[in-house]
Amino acid sequence: MPAMEKHSATARKAPQALRARAGSRAAAKPARRAAPAAAVSTIHLFDFPRVYQASGMERISVIRHGVSARDVGEMAARMKTSQDELIRRLGLKRTTVARKSQSASKLSSEQSERMVGLSKLIGQVQTIVEQSGEPKGFDAAEWLEHWLSHPNSALGGALPADFLDTIEGQELLGTLISQMQSGAYA
Repeated sequence: MPAMEKHSATARKAPQALRARAGSRAAAKPARRAAPAAAVSTIHLFDFPRVYQASGMERISVIRHGVSARDVGEMAARMKTSQDELIRRLGLKRTTVARKSQSASKLSSEQSERMVGLSKLIGQVQTIVEQSGEPKGFDAAEWLEHWLSHPNSALGGALPADFLDTIEGQELLGTLISQMQSGAYA
């Protein structure tokens, strides 16, 4: 029995020692984790198929690095829609995009993630068309804009564009696009 008492006394001391060490770290400012050097990516936002086919780590690197606020206007032009409409669809603030564009600043990670997600959707459409063997003259960004702007029965009659403001919504749209490729109801 004395061995068991000794063991339980040691067990009681261990949490105290851990608490003491944790307490000394609590006062120190936590170090910010740096992204791994290998995660630096050279993906360009407008290389749509590359964004779609990139690994999650590569897209995360682009998101963390930040997308230029000026790219919002370029994306709108490629999709043949207005910048204000694209800003609204992505759930961005017009004044923030204007201010950051003027100062050549980058969007926040959350805002950049929405832009990367949109680029990924365009890349998905372009990849599907290229795999079908009929890419000549096809504009994936313009096609996606058209599709986003029309009610979709798979979404209960809602506009696909209304789902661009969240990552979950963008993933849902990607699933619908995949279903169209396979011939499933979309």
